Amino acid sequence: MKIYLTRHGQTVWNIDKRLQGCKNSDLTELGIKQAKLLSEKMKDEKIDYIYSSPIERAYKTAEIIKGTRNLQIETIDALKEIAFGEWEGLTLDEVAANPIYNKELENLFQNPEKYRPFGGETPFELLDRSHKALKSIIDKHKNKDENILIVTHGMTLKMIISYFKQSLTSMEIMQLPVYGQTSITEIEFNGDEFNIIRENDISHYEEGFEIKGW
Repeated sequence: MKIYLTRHGQTVWNIDKRLQGCKNSDLTELGIKQAKLLSEKMKDEKIDYIYSSPIERAYKTAEIIKGTRNLQIETIDALKEIAFGEWEGLTLDEVAANPIYNKELENLFQNPEKYRPFGGETPFELLDRSHKALKSIIDKHKNKDENILIVTHGMTLKMIISYFKQSLTSMEIMQLPVYGQTSITEIEFNGDEFNIIRENDISHYEEGFEIKGW
């Protein structure tokens, strides 16, 4: 069994470093191109099922990657991005400049146990829902020699990656890099253990891609 993980393509709000959360921001022309290049890169890979966050930027990325495969894309709410609550639509600079918000922004990445969201959710709530969803997916397919593709978001992808790196502390999870737009991470399950074959692979990017924001 193989598990392929990817993040949606570049969006308008990515460029501005706006916190998207459960709100949507459209894919840019570059984001669509990134997804098309990943689709081409993976055209010969065996993929039996595709799971996606229902948020439009992820679902559209999944549709592009699917290409001509005769597969349904199953959406799972637990694969959504972390809910940032009142912060959604704001840039990092705007959050940091707000005296009410700035301490919690620091806590989010530096002291996640103390983070208290403004109408959103904590990283631990995200961790719980994403791990439950991932385990359910794995249990469904692990005995059938079926390969799956999961299309999700930056923060959610950190949590999913931590499932395969179980020794990470909460601080280490939060300080993982934001994986590249349409990057591919490949994990193999041999029946006993998971092995990360490649991680945050963006080798399908064309020379000259200018990646702005995150």
